[in-house]
Amino acid sequence: MDEEKKETLLRSDEQSSPLEGKLADSSAGNFESSGEKDKPTTLAEWKQCYTETPLPAGLDEAVRIGIERGARRRRTRGRSRLAAWSAAAVLVLFLGSVRVSPAFAAYISQIPGLESFVEWLTLDKGLQLAVDHDLVQEIGVSDTHDGVEFRVDGVIADEARIVIMYSFVVKTPGAKIPDQAHFRLGLYDSNGKRIEGGYAVSGGSSPAEGDTVSRVLEVELMEENNPAPQSLEVAMVQEAATGITAGEWKVGFDLDTAKFQGMRQEQELHHTFTSAGQTFTLKRAIYYPTRMKLEIDSDPNNRLHIFGLTGLSLTDEEGRVWTTKTATIDPDGWTVFFESSYFTRPKRLTLSGLGVNALPENERVLQLDLDSGKLTGGPADLSFEGSRVNGNDRSFTFKMPYESEHPIAFQMEKVTDSTEKAFESHLFESHQSDGGILEQTITFQGGKEMKGTLTFRISGYPRVERSPFTVEFETPFP
Repeated sequence: MDEEKKETLLRSDEQSSPLEGKLADSSAGNFESSGEKDKPTTLAEWKQCYTETPLPAGLDEAVRIGIERGARRRRTRGRSRLAAWSAAAVLVLFLGSVRVSPAFAAYISQIPGLESFVEWLTLDKGLQLAVDHDLVQEIGVSDTHDGVEFRVDGVIADEARIVIMYSFVVKTPGAKIPDQAHFRLGLYDSNGKRIEGGYAVSGGSSPAEGDTVSRVLEVELMEENNPAPQSLEVAMVQEAATGITAGEWKVGFDLDTAKFQGMRQEQELHHTFTSAGQTFTLKRAIYYPTRMKLEIDSDPNNRLHIFGLTGLSLTDEEGRVWTTKTATIDPDGWTVFFESSYFTRPKRLTLSGLGVNALPENERVLQLDLDSGKLTGGPADLSFEGSRVNGNDRSFTFKMPYESEHPIAFQMEKVTDSTEKAFESHLFESHQSDGGILEQTITFQGGKEMKGTLTFRISGYPRVERSPFTVEFETPFP
């Protein structure tokens, strides 16, 4: 299976990104050719340089490769951990390309502690614009124990999202930075009280390599009536199951909420459109500096169970494309988050999509006899390949057709056995072959105790009903 691409949840073969080297080379070349005396020194000068500097040859391809690698890592992450919002599924998508300026990279690199985050920031045009408009906040607070330092380097925040850029640094020879997959995140307010709900967290979970690892946490503030906190404590709690002594790193810092206070535009839309014979409504759009929220309702009379709309993007009147980053899903519809166009003030936006990710309702439920291995129900193109016990857990492997251009995972959140005991999934592992077949293994906690016939309900399936659509609407910007 040499041609097979293996993608394992919470593990990936991390390599140095082609983007990193090209950014460094192009930035250095730019200043050597122009002379140190011409190097921008103010934010306005950096912004002008960022806008006017042409991309070096080959950089677009490097960015594309980096985005594709990021999409592959994220779409196999499986079940996201949501604080008090377990009914929602967070899908992390990277669709489309971005424009990267060496000048922008050089500007970020001059902010203490943020040079490691250049590549990540270039994946989001909205965050680049937020940095241009002085919404990045230097933090630089840390906590150290067991020879490892946890440091929050900086944040980019508005009323709906807090992007936390942090690092783990080995301070004592022989100490080891654990994989982020074995951490639990805790958020606390200024009084030290744990924030129990109203937010969701996503972030990379690549293995720790070397003595310094820089990562990003995105805290989505779900409840619009809850303002962003003026101070925040972030705790990273290491689980003892990793084989390393359990510990907790905690740091506190203030947020300068005056930087983004009042930066919000909202509009009611109520535009109806159809795709694959299904009806949807653009309900509302909310524009923030770091992202745009677009609420989409699904008609309750739709004949299919809708998992999502695929290939979404927004295009403004000047041809700039704003891509989707994440989406939250509930029984009534979706909130789709796009790169923010807040600072470009478009007059019109056009929503485009490729089709509908869906299944007939009667194909969502399948049953598996543990003794015979017989599978009944579910999609006709889904096959059961086997089951195995791993410690106290049990894994199930399935195969199905897969379209590689659509980063859609096969997901089953829960299973019940003959005794009506429920088990939750916590690990996904995917193998994609060049023949268009996805082999997916789903592991359920405590599954060793499963008995009799199991009943699964599908919560995500890589089937797309292709039916392109466009919807144009005016924005609230003058």
